[in-house]
This record gives sequence, C-alpha cells and structure tokens, in this order.
Amino acid sequence: MGKGRILIVDNDEDLVQSLSAFLCDEGFNVSSTADGREALTLVHTIAPAVILLDVWLLGMDGVEILRAVQAMHADVEVIVMSGYGNIATAVHMTKLGAFDYLEKPLSLHGVLAVIKRALEYRQRQHKADVQEPVSSQVTALPPDSPQFSLTSCQEAPPAGIQSLSATYAMPQCGPVWPGAPIWPQNRHDSFPYATVQRDSFQKYHYRVHHARFGRLH
Repeated sequence: MGKGRILIVDNDEDLVQSLSAFLCDEGFNVSSTADGREALTLVHTIAPAVILLDVWLLGMDGVEILRAVQAMHADVEVIVMSGYGNIATAVHMTKLGAFDYLEKPLSLHGVLAVIKRALEYRQRQHKADVQEPVSSQVTALPPDSPQFSLTSCQEAPPAGIQSLSATYAMPQCGPVWPGAPIWPQNRHDSFPYATVQRDSFQKYHYRVHHARFGRLH
C-alpha cells in the first residue's frame, strides 16, 4: 500500500521525472501535469494528499491554482516550488494557505522531508476534526444565576429555531446593550451560555442581557 498520492504540477520535464522516480521509490503514488487546468481536474479525480506546485505555469500560474484548490475545499496540502527570483511569490502563497515552499534547485531528500511534515500535519487535522465534535446542547445556567437574567416577550421565534434548542449567549465584556440577544459565533466561544429548551421557546422569545443592566421594561 502506498503512503499517499502526490500530484506534481510543473512544466520542467526533467524535474518531474526525477521527482516522480524518487517518490515512487519511497512508496508514494505519483501523478503529474504541466497544465494548471488539468491539475484542478486531477485534484478532483485522484484526490492527492499533497501537491507539489510550481509558481510559473502555462494557462494558470501557481497563485491562481492555489486559490482554485482552496475554493474546492480539497483535503490537500500544497507545497510551492519556486525558482530563483520567485521567492517573494512563494512566500506570498504560504500566507495564502500553502503549507510550505521549496527553492529550486531542489534537494530530493529535502522535498521528502517537507512532504512528510505536510502529511503529518494533515493527519493531525483529521484527528482534531474527529475529537472535537460540535455539541448540540450546552449546559444551562440556572434562571437565578447572577450572570444572567431572562425576560419573556411575545415575539415569534427566529426562523428554523423550533427544531433546535435555542441558545443565547452573553459575553462577560465587550460592547453590549440592554436586551440585545447575542448568538455564539462558533463552537470555540468560551463565554458561558444560557439555554432555553424548544418547548419553552415555542411560546416565548427569550432575550438575555447582563445583570448589570437590570430587567427589560
């Protein structure tokens, strides 16, 4: 079984042959192309784990290919290969999301070392995604909590909320105004939450505000 599939995107035939032979000997499955648009097709069809991407190519340059791969949300790490004079572009591509860059002329063992790091990083990301599921329910604070006060209002609930538990959250600091409902932006928010179950929320639209403002009138 191979160690993973590598896609080489470069128009230097000698370089591609050398890299392909070396990586095949190391146990990788290797595909290659000199055309940017074909590279995007291969990303979709063969699902490489790593792309070795040259900066300058016919049809599409490396930056355009990198952006297109990111737009596809492909599960792949991109390693940029840059010749003399293109280092600034390669560095720019790492800021855009490429894993790393290599300067030509390449060291085969240097390429292998970076590929291994990219694969290890990819594997860690996969494990992190599995170990951090999004919870559908958070711990409810008691109604008499000093951090929150709840008031009911005869308003219709937000669209789609009847199929879920309604969660309002109020941070301990930041720009807040009385009675403003604050929704958590993502699963990494660290401030406490108040939770209202669906059955209750079908009757009332709860607003949460910080105790320092008192109850709504």
